[in-house]
Amino acid sequence: MACQYCDADVTGHNFCPSCGRVVDRERLIGLTIQGFHGPSSLNPKVEKFWRTGDPSAFAKPGALDYVGP
Repeated sequence: MACQYCDADVTGHNFCPSCGRVVDRERLIGLTIQGFHGPSSLNPKVEKFWRTGDPSAFAKPGALDYVGP
């Protein structure tokens, strides 16, 4: 199976080992992270990552993959 963004082999991975993007968004959406108070997030960066699957949501200003707010 090839990554839809960079054509790297992603067989058996949830994230592309080359570009770091989500391989199968539907499979990732099915995962929940349980915190002390249950599955929730107040962090807008985490929410953006769950919506888009793009790891650049966590990039800091000045990074090559940073996209402003």
